[in-house]
Amino acid sequence: MGLPPGSAAWPTTSPRNDWRTLVGEGSKEWAEAVLREPVEPLDAVIRFHRVKALRALGREAEARTALDERIACCSFSGAWQVALAHDNARERDQAFEWLERARVNMDRGIRYLKLAPRFKGDPRTAEILRKLNLPVG
Repeated sequence: MGLPPGSAAWPTTSPRNDWRTLVGEGSKEWAEAVLREPVEPLDAVIRFHRVKALRALGREAEARTALDERIACCSFSGAWQVALAHDNARERDQAFEWLERARVNMDRGIRYLKLAPRFKGDPRTAEILRKLNLPVG
């Protein structure tokens, strides 16, 4: 459940922040707030959250299009986010392709790989961790 507009914790200076403060990421309320957000041409973050929002609303075809658009506009950054989006769609091979890109490009998100339960147990995770000189176990 989100916070009511005008409450002390609700941001009033930037409409860009309203969906970021809502409790319940993945909820219908959160998803609708994300989809109201204007998309700047190179805004990889909002584009990633739009994919998550569309999936939360069960709009998978639109989520696929949004992911393709996010990759087309912003593949220079956020490989970790693209990997997560593919994993959320149960596209494991594509997720690991993007995890490898994240490793090669030293994407900031790759530091979470060891902590991400969704990738544990897959031998490709251990391979990437070894390439990063991180403990596998």
